[in-house]
Amino acid sequence: MNGEPATLSVVQLNAWLLAFPGFAYSRDYAKRRAILARELAATGADVLALQEVWRNGDKRRLEAELRELGYSHFLYTEHRFGLGDGLFLASKFPIRRIERGKVFRTVTRFVEFFPAKRAVAATLVHPAGEIDFYQTHLGSLLFDEREHAYDSRARRKLLGQLLEVAEFVRGHRRSDFAVLVGDLNFHYQEHVPGQGYRERYADEYTRFLEALAATGLRFTNSFLAANGMDATHPIAPTYSQANPYASLEFSTKPEETIDYVLHGEAHDFRARESTVIFRGPVSPEIPALSDHFGIRTVFSWPGKR
Repeated sequence: MNGEPATLSVVQLNAWLLAFPGFAYSRDYAKRRAILARELAATGADVLALQEVWRNGDKRRLEAELRELGYSHFLYTEHRFGLGDGLFLASKFPIRRIERGKVFRTVTRFVEFFPAKRAVAATLVHPAGEIDFYQTHLGSLLFDEREHAYDSRARRKLLGQLLEVAEFVRGHRRSDFAVLVGDLNFHYQEHVPGQGYRERYADEYTRFLEALAATGLRFTNSFLAANGMDATHPIAPTYSQANPYASLEFSTKPEETIDYVLHGEAHDFRARESTVIFRGPVSPEIPALSDHFGIRTVFSWPGKR
């Protein structure tokens, strides 16, 4: 007889912790950093996956604060030079089999030379079974606001990074329970210059899922799956003009879902619910937690017999 279904809740967020005084992209950095751990823990998620936690001091501080709030296992890398990869993982479950991928072989823009973006992997030791967990942050794409188009060469380079992530997953995978999260920096629908998004999947999205399928496990978009959506449905953006921080520099950039929680569909491992979170102001002084909204997904699968 089956027991109660097992569950795993995951939050994905690009935390936007850029600490450059006077720089537009550093707006309210100290204020947002001060309340980040509290806001994350309030989601009740078992696993917190962040990008753009750049400073070693911020990583250590965030770990200390989250330990006080119920998280006991962490994965991040302290760096000596540059910005590092900016990835930060906090979990209520033990983490083992940590693996850090190589820095991506190509970069999408000049500014992407400075961070060391890549993918990382770990195995979460959940009471109902081990879960392979992958996290990444891909290069950003330049959007020409006059032509209303993305740079085509940068898109090809981003596709190369996606295929590198899939190759990394293929080399690491051990479990049929798998989750892949991150800021992939592209929207899942096809973009037509000057026209906007079409109601069909982007080539990058389709080819990435095909490459992941070569691992022997079919991955799917948890947000779309949980909400009965596909490419024909309206966008639920995580990078939006509704966010005052996102609109600072990209006043005409399209609404985009660029943050993802993907999961492998095996043994009834399903996305039970998935929502876009952190969409409103944190306080009168802080209009948003980040320039990205986050995603919170709850997975479920049959309990042990």
